[in-house]
Parts: sequence; C-alpha cells; structure tokens
Amino acid sequence: EPIYITKNGYGDMVIMSVKMYEEKLFMLDVYNKLAAAETQIA
Repeated sequence: EPIYITKNGYGDMVIMSVKMYEEKLFMLDVYNKLAAAETQIA
C-alpha cells in the first residue's frame, strides 16, 4: 500500500514497494499500447 507524504498540506511524495511500482509501469505500458492500437484502427 502506498504511503503519501504531504508538505504544507499538499501532496508531495508517494512511497510504494518496487513490486507495486513495476505493476503500475506495466499497466501504463498496456494502456499506451491500447491507445496506439485504437488510433491505428480509426
């Protein structure tokens, strides 16, 4: 579970495990490839 750090009441930093970070990067890559494929179809 990510830990959110604030500075003066505003979000400043997020700390998460390497596993969670890699999962987020993987999903971002999947979404980018899906968006690229959809634009090629249209």
